[in-house]
Amino acid sequence: MEWYRKYQKELTPSLVSLFNDVREGAPLPDSMRRAMIIVLPKPGKDPRECASYRPISLMNCDAKILAKILARRLNQVITQLIEIDQSGFIPTRTTDINIRRLYTNLSVTHDNAGSRVIATLDNEKAFDSVEWAYLWATLQSMGFKENFTKWIQALYRDPEATIRTNQNISLPFALQRGTRQGCPLSPLLFAIAMEPLATLIRQSPRIGGLKLGGVTVKISLFADDTLLYLANPGIELNIALDIINKHTNYSGLKINWSKSAVFPIDPQPLPPPQLPGGLQWTEEFKYLGIKIQRNIHKFVEP
Repeated sequence: MEWYRKYQKELTPSLVSLFNDVREGAPLPDSMRRAMIIVLPKPGKDPRECASYRPISLMNCDAKILAKILARRLNQVITQLIEIDQSGFIPTRTTDINIRRLYTNLSVTHDNAGSRVIATLDNEKAFDSVEWAYLWATLQSMGFKENFTKWIQALYRDPEATIRTNQNISLPFALQRGTRQGCPLSPLLFAIAMEPLATLIRQSPRIGGLKLGGVTVKISLFADDTLLYLANPGIELNIALDIINKHTNYSGLKINWSKSAVFPIDPQPLPPPQLPGGLQWTEEFKYLGIKIQRNIHKFVEP
């Protein structure tokens, strides 16, 4: 990118002309459609397992400049579109919001205390799973105009990728879904893709959430890391899972139930009731890098 900065006066007119042509329907040049995927090892994971690596797309610089311009424009309105429950990659929002909300819900006695739980949900290959048709429909429902969405759609029209492993580079292959990790626009598009699910949970009259002093909390998100706060898990958990499964059919976003769990805030009857969807009870879980237990003093200093 240093080369672009050095010669921006000479390059800007050509890039502006190209980007405007793309908005009017011209296809992206082949070089802008193609990315090289490298894989980075996840800390503490078995290097022999494919799932232990995170794919990062190294995009063409012209495409990345366009994506960065669109991301800056989107950042100007994203806080008006995405509720405060979602703090991942949203300007002025940080993990502090999620951690403080979790700490509060563990430390206070809610108006509907007695059987409270937290469902911690793991999304399966989240960024790679988003269906584009669903994403375009979501952008339209949020009020984005055609001129803006045409640019975004152009970046996802007939994209290709190669994979570099060590010194070997694969043949190019077509991409059919997902938002690219490594694209400046990708985190914001993913937050937009998650918002309809969060809205369905918030607005469901059959999910009561946790209530305290007129405030109700049902869901907390950091990108795809999702917590559900439920006061009556015997009923509300089944309703939430039904909403999530229906959302999966449209969005492509899928919960990995084997890595999801239910954490009791209040003591549960013995033996604890069987959970739906293959979910298991847990006495601790890791959230945004912090090991969470019922004894809050084990992870928060008084």
